[in-house]
Amino acid sequence: MTVGERLKQARTEKGLKLTEIQEQYKLPVHNLEALEKDDYEALGSKYNVRTLIRAYSKILGLDATSLIHQYETGEEPEDIQEKNIEKQTRSAKKPAKDRNFMKIIPIIILTIVFFIIIGSVAFAFLKESKRFNANSSVQKNYKVENHVNEKKEEPKKEEPKEEPKSSEQPESSSSQEKEVEIETISNVQGQISMKAKNIKGNADLKLTGTNGRCWVSVTAAGQSLYQGIVEMGANQVVNIPASAKQVIIKTGNAPALDITLNDKKVDFNDGNNIKQVSLSINLEYLN
Repeated sequence: MTVGERLKQARTEKGLKLTEIQEQYKLPVHNLEALEKDDYEALGSKYNVRTLIRAYSKILGLDATSLIHQYETGEEPEDIQEKNIEKQTRSAKKPAKDRNFMKIIPIIILTIVFFIIIGSVAFAFLKESKRFNANSSVQKNYKVENHVNEKKEEPKKEEPKEEPKSSEQPESSSSQEKEVEIETISNVQGQISMKAKNIKGNADLKLTGTNGRCWVSVTAAGQSLYQGIVEMGANQVVNIPASAKQVIIKTGNAPALDITLNDKKVDFNDGNNIKQVSLSINLEYLN
């Protein structure tokens, strides 16, 4: 049974439809259909195929590692199990003496390491003790000689103090680089509009998974810049072209996502816990 057949069988047994999986987990139907038909060329790179197999397997409760291994090697789980049984049978045929000797090797290594550590500590202690005694004798001789040769010094005449020079005037605040400012224009049931000011050069959009995995798409200047799943604890950086006047971000699990624009956090989540959010940010650049 191929990878696609195993996935399709598991979905059918659970009574799930492809459209239901798309609505709940934001996985495109055409990608799921291609995967169930083992049409890997339609999914692009091998990385995209492995990512989709891993996500789809978790939804259906299957072993993602086993399916990815089958996709990469073409071996079915039954073949892998037979190979493991053969390896166990071969290892069982080894003489008992060899197995006992292999058990003793870690103990011997640990014993050798222990004595090396003890010897190193003892050597370092003796060396430090000798150095301390030598320094002590030198300090005593120096104090005696310095005391004998010590002379009284005449008090020095105080020289007139120079008046401190006036400090330079601080630079005006206008010379400091302006920070990125982001303000919310409207927020109606997941349809959010914002404005970002003081953008210098190309804008960098950073997507971070915080409380779970999240499907995200980013569009700007009439082209799709990113579309995929951001795992929990992972970061995805998207470079926005300087010609773009607006960037549109769509997500299927907004509470699990943090967004920053040029290291400035975008506060798009107003606490309503709306999962499906469409965020539009108008960009204003510095002259």
